[in-house]
Amino acid sequence: MTQPTTIVPVRTVGIDLGDQRSSYCVLNAAGETVEEGSVRNDQEVLKRVLGSTAGTRSILESSCQSGWFSRLLTELGHEVIVANPRQVHLISKSERKSDRNDARLLARIGRFDPGLLHPVTQRSERNAVARGLLRARAGLIQVRTKLVNMVRSETKVLGSRLPTCGTKVFHQKARGCLPEQLRDALTPVLDALAQVQEHIEHYGRSNTPTSAGVIRNLHPPA
Repeated sequence: MTQPTTIVPVRTVGIDLGDQRSSYCVLNAAGETVEEGSVRNDQEVLKRVLGSTAGTRSILESSCQSGWFSRLLTELGHEVIVANPRQVHLISKSERKSDRNDARLLARIGRFDPGLLHPVTQRSERNAVARGLLRARAGLIQVRTKLVNMVRSETKVLGSRLPTCGTKVFHQKARGCLPEQLRDALTPVLDALAQVQEHIEHYGRSNTPTSAGVIRNLHPPA
């Protein structure tokens, strides 16, 4: 992401990011609206619609999609400003809130004084991938914990107790100790736990630095 400047750009684009489509507003050097519309969140479509016009400043709010949006616009040669959404909400007190109005607001503020938007720094693609790996692994660990607790709870209902052991070997230790009445019900859960454990270990075995290295550096083996 390029650093915002105080020079009025030749072309300013305000973009209100949506889940599947985004609204945009284009201002010329005089601050006049020359184009408005909605565009599908597709990289090739965005390249055609927003283009690579020299002297373009694009403004969007920080969101889960602003990372790849900002990287794409930067590649197109735009000066990209990612606004702090809290600051945008403080500035805008209008009751006429809509995607189009939000795009207009971003364009107008970003054209004249980007500093009012308190721009935020976006993660690099590498960091975004690493974050995704960590969150995926953490999600699987949560699933494993919930399934282990569920199996232990159900066996206690019938007055049985399973061996004390770590969660990563639970599916092995518990398999031969299930109450007969619950064997058909809980065996598939242990099978699922075995698969979940295999997937968790996969993140640590990968040879790519954005997976194995990140996992080892930030988290102990699970």
